[in-house]
Amino acid sequence: MGFSITGDIARLVEWQRKVAEAKSVALSRLTKNVGETLISLVRDGFEGEHDPYGGAWAPLKVREGAILQDTGALRNGWHRSGNSNSSVTIAPSVDYADYHQDGTSKMVARPMVPNDGDLPPKWSEEIKATAQDVLDDYFKG
Repeated sequence: MGFSITGDIARLVEWQRKVAEAKSVALSRLTKNVGETLISLVRDGFEGEHDPYGGAWAPLKVREGAILQDTGALRNGWHRSGNSNSSVTIAPSVDYADYHQDGTSKMVARPMVPNDGDLPPKWSEEIKATAQDVLDDYFKG
């Protein structure tokens, strides 16, 4: 009894290579791109003056203008601060971001990123779409 394989063997070998290197190459691209997606979502919050869950930030009491955007340093300072094949971390470049995120006894909280373990649906959808785009690109390319 015998069998034969017909078709594009070169394509099969290429897929085998891509699957073998996917852990290092594709996952690195995935976490990098997800990091950029997260930064974009944070910036969307600044544009709409809302938290990641869609709730409006408390209005300003002391000055006029855009909320949390007096100098733009907080809004523009978000960056990937860590990246591996299994995780990505984004962080603000200013040390006072935590006070705005969590609030203080004298300042209302205006969250810019989700609370631990509670990913908003929009963020989840964007992350999944980014991951799908990266994997489609990787395996179709």
